Amino acid sequence: PPDTVPGQRSPGLANVALLGWMPAARPWLNRLGAAYMLYLAARMLLARPAAEGAEAGLATFRTGLVMQFLNVKMILYGVTVFSLFITPRLSHPLAVAACAPLLAVFAFSATTTWALGGHAFRDLYRRYYRPFNALMALALVYTAVKSVWGMR
Repeated sequence: PPDTVPGQRSPGLANVALLGWMPAARPWLNRLGAAYMLYLAARMLLARPAAEGAEAGLATFRTGLVMQFLNVKMILYGVTVFSLFITPRLSHPLAVAACAPLLAVFAFSATTTWALGGHAFRDLYRRYYRPFNALMALALVYTAVKSVWGMR
């Protein structure tokens, strides 16, 4: 079938090429990911909550705005939604562009939800940070082990 948007077939061909390359790279990527998860687990065990008021200088509107545009999860979200759901169904460039503000609202809502959740649980975390951090570190270690030895 013809491309509905110029260049739409190129990412699909890149995905096919990656699928051919992935079986050889997967064990190494699993090990690399597991090593990173073990590093994060160690950091989690050593982490302490910030002192009261210490994070006040970090939480500015400018910092939040910059982080919104550098947030890898939101970038991947946008690329995934556009490549899988929007461009295959919409062919006119203005229709595709009209979806961007809607996606921005969804991304902002998700980030705001995480921020409000973090604020709501901040005091609880400060009180029980050691067991919480230990549980999160244990989950990271379990995931690291399963990613290397459990998926053969």
